[in-house]
Amino acid sequence: MSAAELLSVQSPGAYLDTSVVRAYSGKDTWLKHASAHTSVLTLIELLDGSTAKVTEYLARRAAIKRLIDFDIPIMRYLPIITVMRAFPYVHGSIDLSTKAYDTVMDLAEVMMKTECAKDFEVHLNSSPVWLKLQQEYSSFARDYLASFTDQTKSMRNAFASSSNQDLAKLGIDKELKTSDRMRSFIKNPLNRASSLFALAKASAISIDQRGNEKVEKAIYESYNQLARPYIDAIATTFITRMSDSELPAMNDLYDQEHFAYLEPNVLLVSNDKRMRVLASTIGLKAVGNIEFRRMAQFEIAKKK
Repeated sequence: MSAAELLSVQSPGAYLDTSVVRAYSGKDTWLKHASAHTSVLTLIELLDGSTAKVTEYLARRAAIKRLIDFDIPIMRYLPIITVMRAFPYVHGSIDLSTKAYDTVMDLAEVMMKTECAKDFEVHLNSSPVWLKLQQEYSSFARDYLASFTDQTKSMRNAFASSSNQDLAKLGIDKELKTSDRMRSFIKNPLNRASSLFALAKASAISIDQRGNEKVEKAIYESYNQLARPYIDAIATTFITRMSDSELPAMNDLYDQEHFAYLEPNVLLVSNDKRMRVLASTIGLKAVGNIEFRRMAQFEIAKKK
């Protein structure tokens, strides 16, 4: 099976993010029959910080148990690897090992057998693969964010100093202040192209080609139109941040990573209003847990 096939979004149904997985209960047995899936990112977010409070541990443990008991499909690859399905140039260079997923599932199994948060914390902190995953994930996120930060800084400077003629070519009113110029540019194809290039730079880092402009250009030019929800999500979020004279934040990056597992025909199910608004802004449909329960139960009833 090719890298593109392994990294594809295989379920056309609904994607459940972490907030929704937490919101459902053991009584929501209809989830077994709903066309819904989630990702290893959701499991990582549930495990990370799970031992901070006893109440949190119990809530997250119950959420993971529901995923297992209801046999919810879990997409196995980390977000940046999943996004790389959009760049065939890197398919032969990326590591498609499921070690991270296997580690997370092993930890989830231990969690199911461990009632005491402190006992699980000891086990979690003694897992070298888990600790390495956290370290690498954090380190890459910083590098990744830096790629977009440089790009968006340059973009803001360009908008501030653009001539009336240049603004006219982009269909932007020359009377607008810089922040409004940037907001009016959000849905411009050039904004997507800018985010694509920043993503190509981040992808080059992943295959140990940091700063190799030739490779970055080749990655960018290999784009195959996949992973558009993720690309549009970061393009929208980061330029909005910059229009407010702010830098993209780590929380922005983590929120957007759930979009890596979406395609235009996949429903996002999230209790995070910002995520739903963002999805709507880029042309996706998104609902909360209550609305999805109603929709799923209606579809299940029709099949009987």
